[in-house]
Amino acid sequence: MSNQSSHWQDFAHPVRLEFGPGPAWELALKTIAVLQQQGHIAWLAGGCVRDRLLGRTPKDFDIATSATPEIVEGLFPKTVAVGKAFGVIRVLDQDQEVEVATFRSEGSYVDGRHPDRIEFTTPDQDASRRDFTINALFYDPIRQNLYDFFQGQLDLAARVIRAIGKAEDRFKEDHLRLLRTIRFAAVLDFKIEKETMEALRLCSVLVKSVSMERRRDELLKFFGAEKRQDWIREIVDSQLLPQALEGRSCEVQLWSRWQKNTKTRAAEEHPNASALCELALWLISSRQILDQSALRKFFQWFRISNELSQFAINALRPFVEPDFFGKDEFRVARLLDHSFQPGGGEGLENWLRLHSKSHDSEEFRAIQEWKRREISEKPRAWIRSADLPNFAGRELGQLLGWAWLAQLSGKFASKEDLLSALKKKLSLN
Repeated sequence: MSNQSSHWQDFAHPVRLEFGPGPAWELALKTIAVLQQQGHIAWLAGGCVRDRLLGRTPKDFDIATSATPEIVEGLFPKTVAVGKAFGVIRVLDQDQEVEVATFRSEGSYVDGRHPDRIEFTTPDQDASRRDFTINALFYDPIRQNLYDFFQGQLDLAARVIRAIGKAEDRFKEDHLRLLRTIRFAAVLDFKIEKETMEALRLCSVLVKSVSMERRRDELLKFFGAEKRQDWIREIVDSQLLPQALEGRSCEVQLWSRWQKNTKTRAAEEHPNASALCELALWLISSRQILDQSALRKFFQWFRISNELSQFAINALRPFVEPDFFGKDEFRVARLLDHSFQPGGGEGLENWLRLHSKSHDSEEFRAIQEWKRREISEKPRAWIRSADLPNFAGRELGQLLGWAWLAQLSGKFASKEDLLSALKKKLSLN
């Protein structure tokens, strides 16, 4: 393979792109500089170039090079061979990393995800194996040249997602591309080119071969995208969503109600919480999930972490538990108690937004009262085991539970008042 050959300059467009500052960018630039100093082609590739041309800030940087994996390993002191069989080496520096991939062409895709063989090749051949024209762009930050072998710049300007070559072939090679297409459309606010869209509809059944973890990641990104509403009908009518969820179907007309009202305040701890709750509520409203047990099983099937799963279950309990609100004197206290659980407060506020016209219902009035009395931090329980030395086991647990709800009810001014009421309750029993 030639090095900095003048042949590639035929495809070069002088463009000045600013990527820095930042440690990730500094590592990427240093890596490219080292490779070029040794006579190799080394360019930024794919998504980071696309995003910068769109004025977006890249989250990470990928590098494509003419250097073989062995050469890359030899040039940098700390590397990890994350995909050496596919020509991919990860270069590490302190807490930063960048992926360096040798230009390659690919053989047949035997499993709908991975090629059966690769060959190291030229930049234009590497571009031809990629999914969409907007993802087949390269940029040399040293010489400030953009390399565009498939007119990706024109599609970026037109805001169009277009498969490279025959769209049906691209989807049959790598089935994950089906979900990536619709996700890119929603995230970037792009249209999908006609032939690419027709091929997506034709090939949608293939999405079932994609691993659940990959399906989950793409769908949560889709449901977290600002422009997902433009593609909701298409993701259902094309059968892409029902196929990805293995037969679970959603009614399109029900979606807008949920998406406007499922919000969470936990973006930092659980960045996918709102997207997950929106999808789950859509399934609940379409009667694909009927109770909390089915909800938990869905999250397990969808490979949701235990922590995020419990957060979402707490947020969705008002929608899947028929007796969630209860009818006793501690109704509002139970709501307060629930709001102290991760996701609990979000669930109550979502219920309130979704039932804003149900002013006369007891549940609505209870949540309004909860909002009026909302406590930002969980208080310390007044009554503890040491206050009830003559009780143990289940009976002790029931008494402590009653005392906790009584405290939250606001009917008692102090621990002493509550203990007095508890002793009276015990004497009556």
